[in-house]
Amino acid sequence: MQIGLIDLAAAQRYVSRAVPRGSLMQLVALGTLVFARRVFLPAAHWFNSEKDYGLLRAR
Repeated sequence: MQIGLIDLAAAQRYVSRAVPRGSLMQLVALGTLVFARRVFLPAAHWFNSEKDYGLLRAR
């Protein structure tokens, strides 16, 4: 069940209220790591033709 709608402005207001200012850099670092693990590293593995990744390689 969806109770509300989160847009970018609402997310920014929530983060500014819920996250202490000292933790913002940790949150940015965590977001960077999540991006790297979910988007960048799989793409880098996909385009690396020198190493065989088995099922991860397109046929």
